[in-house]
Amino acid sequence: MLDLTRLLPGGLATQLLADLGAEVIKVEEPKAGDYMRAAPPTLEGESYSFMLINQGKKSVALNLKDRQGQDILHRLVPTADVIIEQFRPGVAEKLGIGYDQAKSLREDIVYCSLSGFGATGPYRDRPGHDLNFQALAGLIDMSTTARQAILPSMPTADITSGVFTAYAVLAALLRRERTGLGSYLDIAINDVVAHMNLLNFAEAFAGRDPHQGDTFVTGSLPFYNLYETADGRRISLAAIEEKFWVRFCEVVGKDELKGKHFIIDGDGDVREELRELFASKTLSEWEQLLRDEDVPYAPALTVREATE
Repeated sequence: MLDLTRLLPGGLATQLLADLGAEVIKVEEPKAGDYMRAAPPTLEGESYSFMLINQGKKSVALNLKDRQGQDILHRLVPTADVIIEQFRPGVAEKLGIGYDQAKSLREDIVYCSLSGFGATGPYRDRPGHDLNFQALAGLIDMSTTARQAILPSMPTADITSGVFTAYAVLAALLRRERTGLGSYLDIAINDVVAHMNLLNFAEAFAGRDPHQGDTFVTGSLPFYNLYETADGRRISLAAIEEKFWVRFCEVVGKDELKGKHFIIDGDGDVREELRELFASKTLSEWEQLLRDEDVPYAPALTVREATE
């Protein structure tokens, strides 16, 4: 597999395929290589972010603007099952490694183009990064309150497009195994991230205009929410099924709330009661109480805690 990608989306896609056993040759430009090499955090000049999505890959530095570099890459193409590139539309062709050029060197090549807005359409030449794609998909609005605009903590567009790319490549390889035919895959990050907002799109298709706090997954119902504990930490409760809600009420001594599971009108009383309840104990005390019970809860860990 020839990896002509950079940064997170393509790097993650080829890393996932490498984890499944693919031999990945990462092709980088000679001077600086993949921009991800400079991404923080770094130690002794090495980027942890880069290492996490480039484990076990081989690497070659080629100047694809130079005829010699193109010739070397052309000699590699017949040995490859897959090419994944992440240039702007049209750039791969200028560098001599577009789909038609690759197909002339290997008829059944699986060729994947990963870009912001896809190879066709009015936005094809428009630049963009994760934050832009999340904004266009409505994800930013769903994490923003009237008082504060909050940047997303995770590059959802980059990560999901990497996963979708690996998924599409695997499907194309299966197709080739069955038919002998190669494939051209055109993956737009902007299209992929729209899938991450499906539940909110369902609200919109139903004629509503959802915002932060209006929907099931953003806290409109008390049983699916975050609550602050006595020591200033947070705990998540996700008692969607009635059996879990009933058991939770029994464990915490709130039998009177059992019949108020999916209550919508007037749920403020339930919400306030739960706020007061969770604020009465520390996170550690709640864990001791709920750990062995059939209740879907979890402490809201810091990133450092989650890695330990």
